[in-house]
Amino acid sequence: MSDSRVDEYADRLERWRDEFAALRTILWDTDLTEALKWHKPCYTHAGKNIVIFQPLNDLCALMFFKGALLNDPKALLREQGENSRSSLRLEFRAVADVTSMKSALRDLVADGIRVQRAGLRVKTPAPPTHRDYPDELAALMEADPGLRERIRAADTRSPTGATCSTSTTPSNQRHARLASSACRTESSKVSECTTERRAMRTIVVVGRATGRPVASRRQSRWCLATMR
Repeated sequence: MSDSRVDEYADRLERWRDEFAALRTILWDTDLTEALKWHKPCYTHAGKNIVIFQPLNDLCALMFFKGALLNDPKALLREQGENSRSSLRLEFRAVADVTSMKSALRDLVADGIRVQRAGLRVKTPAPPTHRDYPDELAALMEADPGLRERIRAADTRSPTGATCSTSTTPSNQRHARLASSACRTESSKVSECTTERRAMRTIVVVGRATGRPVASRRQSRWCLATMR
């Protein structure tokens, strides 16, 4: 069944209109429910997100939220980026691509529903160690046991700095490491920081020259907590 909000979305599409129309027709013939989430057409099962439409510059895609868990015998699913863990997507550049992948798309949707019903989740990686950080920061941690211990102690803090039994910090640490890895300009390298505070600041401040977004305020508070 169509969603009137998605009807309006489709009418406003300037690119990939025909491709989305073809995809939508296929998705209507599945056990998914159409909705509009994050300003994009999203398809759910029993209220859980299965797949979402992504209009990009050089292609459009259907992103499966738990794509990493799906059976993909033809290896059609693609990673969104090098840091993507769970989500994988089907990419389309023409209506002919949609037509050729119709059968595979239906199979992937059915498998996505199976994964959701079974409650399967992508395995959470082990908590990071100092060796998971960029080389420059890892070197500082090796040289300064106090700094190393403060970072490790942050594993048992919430993003606001409060101690908690079930910490959410591994995810925040991952975002912090990605931000730190992006700091590759001469002005933002950890190796050039002269104080501990400035070294830790590189975890949340991304070099402007990279064009990468800085970590969220919530993640920033966690990172700054490690300096206290």
